[in-house]
Amino acid sequence: MQGSDSGTGSADQRVAAIRAAAAYAMTNNRERRHLLSAVIMAAEQSERVRALIAGSESDVAAESMLMTELGLDQLQARTVLDMQFRRLPAAQRQRALDEHEAALADYAECESIVASRERQEALVGTDEGKTLLRRAGIDAEGQPL
Repeated sequence: MQGSDSGTGSADQRVAAIRAAAAYAMTNNRERRHLLSAVIMAAEQSERVRALIAGSESDVAAESMLMTELGLDQLQARTVLDMQFRRLPAAQRQRALDEHEAALADYAECESIVASRERQEALVGTDEGKTLLRRAGIDAEGQPL
């Protein structure tokens, strides 16, 4: 009886590791989408963004203006400034849009994994499950790599 309990514990650990990895991926994905939304918004309002940056006396002032005028938070404003925002080529804007769309799909996938014990169990031992664990930096038992 104890042998089957320890086997179940191991299976439970593996399922918990998959769930934790999916939750970790969701958090990273949410943060990335948050920044990408600022990049996309800046690209869509490039003239306004350039004018705000050019009219600012310092990076701190530019950051503040981006936050006030465009409703960005500090991290988003810093991201836009760090882009050395001059001209965002159409191809770069499209890459940001494509990455944002892929991030939305990845988030939805991870969300479905977190919500479904059945799905978590199905991922144990699969290439997809191993990839998810690797992305989260944990092994199949839930321990840091």
